Parts: sequence; structure tokens; C-alpha cells
Amino acid sequence: MLEHKLAGCCTLCDKPVFNIIKKYPNNHLLAGEPRTVGEPLATAMRLTLLLSGGENMDLTFCSDCDVSPDTFPAIWKKVMGSFKRELDPVYVKALNPSFISTPEQMAFRRKTIRDFVFNLPLFILSKEKWSEIYAKSN
Repeated sequence: MLEHKLAGCCTLCDKPVFNIIKKYPNNHLLAGEPRTVGEPLATAMRLTLLLSGGENMDLTFCSDCDVSPDTFPAIWKKVMGSFKRELDPVYVKALNPSFISTPEQMAFRRKTIRDFVFNLPLFILSKEKWSEIYAKSN
């Protein structure tokens, strides 16, 4: 299991849950990672978690993974790993070569992530199939 979340993949097991249309090329910093995703697969689930600070967080999982309070620590570790990755200027530049990150933007990102560190998941508010959500939006 990776330390960060992959686009279009299950938060716990990293298995694709959306159609992976394009991956980053081998010569790219993010080689092999999903770059463009399409429609959800039948196994894609969106779970809304209630966090201890009162906020909600939507995350994507596959229908095979057992998401429960027992798996919350692993989920939160991966969420924090993703946030940490977003603070890495090399990663940010790899995602968008034309993006110029100002000190103010990075300070805002760090504050936002700090606010989430202790804002732990408490329980699952809802569970929906991504295919149903996608069908409603089209």
C-alpha cells in the first residue's frame, strides 16, 4: 500500500476504481500513476466521513475493502501522506509545470493541512456507488 492516495483508485488498497484513461509516462516523476481518469467502475464507492472537527470528508474506496473504525488509522495515514505530498514543491511542479507557488500559497496549504492533522474520522455518514452519483450528474 502506498503512503499517498492515487487518483481514481481505492484509498485503502490502491486498486483502480475509475477507468484509468492515461498514466504518466516512464520519464516523468509520477511515472505509472494515473493522470486522467474516466467513468467509475462498478466497484467504486464514495464514503462520506464525519471528522472530529465537524467537517465531512468524501473519499473513494472499492467495494472489496472493509471501511470501518478499525481501518480509520490506515485511511488517515494515507490522507496525511497525500497532504504532505502536496506540500512538496517538486511534486506540485510535476503535476503542473507552469504553476508558480508563492510563499503565501504554500503557507495557506500548510495551515490547511495542519488544521486537518488532528481532525480525525469519527464515523461513516454515507456510502454511495460512484456509478449512481455519476449517472445523476449526466
